[in-house]
Amino acid sequence: MSPRFLAGLAVVALFAVGCGQAGTGAAPSGSLPSGSVPSGAGTSTSSTTTVSPMPETTTAAPVGGGSPSCVEDSVVQAGVESLPQFIGLGWKVYEKGDLCATLSWVLAYPIGATGSSPWTVLFFHNDTYLGTATLEPYAFTSIAGQTDDTVTVAYKWLREGESTAGVSGGPALIRYRWNGASVEMLDELPAEVTNNRGDNPGDDPAPIPQPAPDPTPAPDLRCIDRAAQDTAMATLPPFEGRKWEMSTYTNECLPLTWFLARPASRNRADDPQYLLFFHDGQYLGTANEVPYPNMSVAETDYYSVTINYGWRVPGDDEYHPGASVPVHYQWDGSQVVTTGTIPVEVTG
Repeated sequence: MSPRFLAGLAVVALFAVGCGQAGTGAAPSGSLPSGSVPSGAGTSTSSTTTVSPMPETTTAAPVGGGSPSCVEDSVVQAGVESLPQFIGLGWKVYEKGDLCATLSWVLAYPIGATGSSPWTVLFFHNDTYLGTATLEPYAFTSIAGQTDDTVTVAYKWLREGESTAGVSGGPALIRYRWNGASVEMLDELPAEVTNNRGDNPGDDPAPIPQPAPDPTPAPDLRCIDRAAQDTAMATLPPFEGRKWEMSTYTNECLPLTWFLARPASRNRADDPQYLLFFHDGQYLGTANEVPYPNMSVAETDYYSVTINYGWRVPGDDEYHPGASVPVHYQWDGSQVVTTGTIPVEVTG
């Protein structure tokens, strides 16, 4: 079933309840305000812009540990449905991070919104919804990176005279970390972000979601529906008698649509996964002929995704493979082209 492009084989988000101060939407540097939600407490409530990795700092050292259980789709959906409507619009999941991490994230956008409308990041821990990264959602928000217990969010903003297609302010990289009881906001949100909420639904008629301002997907691309995704997963060989279910995934209407699939109802941090590709409503195949554990998304945009293939080295714990190699997959207009090779430490 593997497509022709397999030859030569050569990933993102956060918490409104308590992450910001009223009137500013920003939390003070170093910690969240008293509204932080501890583990187990309920709440009612890409382009993913490519950015440079966050520099290492002593204040942001990962806690480590790993979540005891993965976040179920029903918990994600309930969290998204609990978000206050944006100018009468409900919210929809755009992208999910590693739902088995200690701190998991989901990026959501308003259904039917415009290019300047805000996005929001939801946080989860131990199959529990925690809240959103800021009290108010902001336009031009994306995920810059994720470790087991820390998520880095990239916030951009419009400079004077810019259109939404040419936004150049930022990015400001804001880290959120699970400290064992709640989410800490380790960096201060700049005023340029809080002053650009992007809450005018009529100032940009261009449809979204848009994971990157340039290039723009062709308007006649067919989106991938859940039935097509389920049909594709049904072609995969069962794993220990289990069928497959979606794990991390991207928007269903991009030139290169992809998602990771893991064994259904297994919910282990080292679950083996397949990477599946779609284009224009059609299933293309898998990137890997057999499923591998420790796969995670490094970067993604309209036309590509980069996957880190990890493996364990001496001294690793269950949740932190000590080594990984990135493999880049790019839609070139006719097929998926790969850059890099899955290492023998993974395939062997």
